[in-house]
Amino acid sequence: NILIKQSRGESRAAAIAATLQTTGLPIFITSLVIFLGFILLAFSDFGNVKYLGILVALTSFFALLSDLLLAPLLLQPDSTQFEPTISKPE
Repeated sequence: NILIKQSRGESRAAAIAATLQTTGLPIFITSLVIFLGFILLAFSDFGNVKYLGILVALTSFFALLSDLLLAPLLLQPDSTQFEPTISKPE
């Protein structure tokens, strides 16, 4: 979505914002349903099933945070662009 919006002439920041506005709620709802489904396994009497439920629920929670917070930050344009310089050995 971001690349398509940029190819249509939008700035990168505007493309990221528009993409988050259209996909943010579905990402949140999907992650919430997965979290709630697996957190129910935490009430199991079987140790391995309990730990699997907790692990997958926490993983889906952190995936949600990275999808909605970390990924847009990493895609933002940086004001200080790194320009590599090649220096010749003396």
